Amino acid sequence: MAEDKIKLSEIILSVLKVSSTPLKAKEIVASIVNRHNYPITTTDVNSLLYGELANSVSKDSEHRWSLTNKPLMSNEMTWRKAIEKVLSDTSEVFRSKDIVKIISQEHLRSNLRATPERTVDSVISTAIKKEGIKCPFQRVGKGLYIWKENRGKADITQPLLFGKPVKNISAKETSEKITSGGCSFLRTSPDKSALVSNTKVLNVIIPFDEALKLDLSLQDCLLKLNSIKMSTKKGKTAAVNISIHFHDKRIQILNAKQ
Repeated sequence: MAEDKIKLSEIILSVLKVSSTPLKAKEIVASIVNRHNYPITTTDVNSLLYGELANSVSKDSEHRWSLTNKPLMSNEMTWRKAIEKVLSDTSEVFRSKDIVKIISQEHLRSNLRATPERTVDSVISTAIKKEGIKCPFQRVGKGLYIWKENRGKADITQPLLFGKPVKNISAKETSEKITSGGCSFLRTSPDKSALVSNTKVLNVIIPFDEALKLDLSLQDCLLKLNSIKMSTKKGKTAAVNISIHFHDKRIQILNAKQ
């Protein structure tokens, strides 16, 4: 998969190089599909334009892309390498803006562009989606990342953000519902109308992209619950409520009590 990604990056650059005018992402896709018979989507191209190729391309006001005239510094890391350097050096949990701050402080990249936090999120999300369990990055909450190999060394029940402990959630906050989003589902088997008191199994069919949303929502809820002191009554009774809404085919992740 990594080799495919490198090849795609090179193809995108070659398409922009031979084009006499800037191209939109969908035009780049059309050119690659027609000339190289390479099966890609606009999402694939955008993830690279905003991520790995961010220092090699530029976008105009009409969202058209072209090659930048700014050369890559000899000691300049790609976004992927810079993010790996930041996360692999610690067992702490970082937000994307913290990752950007360290990249800037340690001069891992000189060109951070206009939306570096979005670039970090895009690079990590793309890596997780394409590399699966082999990906070295792990998302432990909404916008929170950690180096997977170092997770065992981290105290996830008292996560750190940019070197500082996350404040414990107050009693007032934990008495309220913690909503962490959710996802949509296609259908259930058996259908709602066929459910009876002795139904033993309910299968919920979720599209892949919606399943990713569910994964993020669950991780976000768990991180919030982990911030509660486990020695307290609220901590000992903390639980997760996976709420299925049949009327609009939606799953919601909430906190609950045992």
